[in-house]
Amino acid sequence: MTETKMPTYQSLARSLSEHSVSTLFGLMGDANLFMVDDFVRRWGGRFVPAAHEGSSILMALAYAYVSGQVGVATVTHGPALTNCVTALAEGARGHLPMVLLAGDTPVSNPRHIQAIDQREVVKATGAGFEQVRAGP
Repeated sequence: MTETKMPTYQSLARSLSEHSVSTLFGLMGDANLFMVDDFVRRWGGRFVPAAHEGSSILMALAYAYVSGQVGVATVTHGPALTNCVTALAEGARGHLPMVLLAGDTPVSNPRHIQAIDQREVVKATGAGFEQVRAGP
């Protein structure tokens, strides 16, 4: 039997649904729009857009605080992630259950103008970091 490979964005959207995530807060960009679209269209999730990346984090933190569930936010790469630093630090220090899915620049373009060391940016906030990258 041949196994079909699922694109990373579909796998992430499915995982959110399988973990009972019904609401996703964020700001869409080229590195997360397919995942958000799949989460909403295929898995029936709700996307609540933000006007600023930091606001998406704060909305997810407020959701976690009020609901007692994990708040989930998403942003795109580069400056979008750096715009989350203050809000991420707030969440880490408050020990609120939250996950941020940040898109990244293409593996095939290591000199991308918006490529940053995401791990180091997030590490400075006190939040944890796990990297998932798809090859070319």
